Formats: sequence, C-alpha cells, structure tokens
Amino acid sequence: MMAAILSVLIGWYLFVSPAFSFALSTKEAWTVAMFAVVAGINVALVSGLVAALLRHEDRQLLLFRELQHRSQNLFAVIQAIASRTLVEGQTIANAKEAFAGRLQALARTHSMLANNAFLGAPLREIVAQELTSFSDQTTVTGCDIAVNTRAAENFTLIIHELVTNAVKYGALSTRQGRVAVQCSTDGANGSEKFRFE
Repeated sequence: MMAAILSVLIGWYLFVSPAFSFALSTKEAWTVAMFAVVAGINVALVSGLVAALLRHEDRQLLLFRELQHRSQNLFAVIQAIASRTLVEGQTIANAKEAFAGRLQALARTHSMLANNAFLGAPLREIVAQELTSFSDQTTVTGCDIAVNTRAAENFTLIIHELVTNAVKYGALSTRQGRVAVQCSTDGANGSEKFRFE
C-alpha cells in the first residue's frame, strides 16, 4: 500500500508540473544555509554531550566497582583484627582498648592512603604516625620507601603492635627508654631483600 502511494506521488512530481518550485531566492538560500550550520553545530554539541555522559557513566561504574572492592578488603581486615583481638582470657576492657587502638591505626593509614589516591604510602610516614607520642624517644632511619596499600595496612598493624608492646613491657614503658627503627635493602638486580628492624 505504501509503495503504491509513493509511486503515485513520485510519478505525479516527475510527469505533472508542480504548482511550486524548489528554487530559492538568495535570502532564502542564506536562511537555509544558516539553519544547516546551526543544526550541524547543535548535532555536534549534543553528540559530544552524550559521549561525555557515557564516558562519565563508565568512569562512575569503574569507581563504584573499585570502592566496592576496597570496602570488601577493608571489612576483611577489620574481621581479622576482631578475630585476633577478641580472644578468650581477656577482659572486655582490655579487648576493647586493643581493638580500638588497632582500628585507629588502620584509620590513620587509610587516611594517608586516600591522600595518595590509594597508590601506596611512605613507610617512614606510617612509622612516624605510630610513634608520634614518642618522637623524643625514637629514631627512624632508612625507611624512605613507598609501600603498596596492602603492605601499608600490614605494616601499620605490625608497628602498632610493636609500639603497644614497647609501651606496656619494653623500652617505651619508661621516659628513659629508647627505640630505634631501621629499614634497609640488601642485594641488587631484582634480588633485593627488605629488612625492618
């Protein structure tokens, strides 16, 4: 049916002279040309906007997945801290104090990592944060390396435990006590070993 209507219209236009003409005056030609230019610009702008929105949506999805991944990792670390802190034989007050201290240490490190876009953190800064209250009793040498996110979390918890034990039972339990932290690498050509003392 549609083909028949189109055939009639095309035949009428080709064989019967239309009462109107497609010829344009100069003024009308400029109007059509300006319309075409403005329409082309609008199409380009809208296409660019749609493309930008799609790129933004893809980036948002990527960021959401990264946040979800990091959250799962963080909850796993917190669960591990809780399972190692809440053991039998401890008083609730001692367990609460240890758990809160470990979480605070982890929170400080996550703040540092967030400032570095989760690309890692300087080990010296991690050590310094945990030893802030004892800066006059401690020296740190050779820890000028950057560690990745997982290593930063692990070092934070290790250093926090070492400081806690030093405060309770060791050198930091008295004002005269001293602690020296030293980091070094031994070896060369990719076979380097990291030492933390």
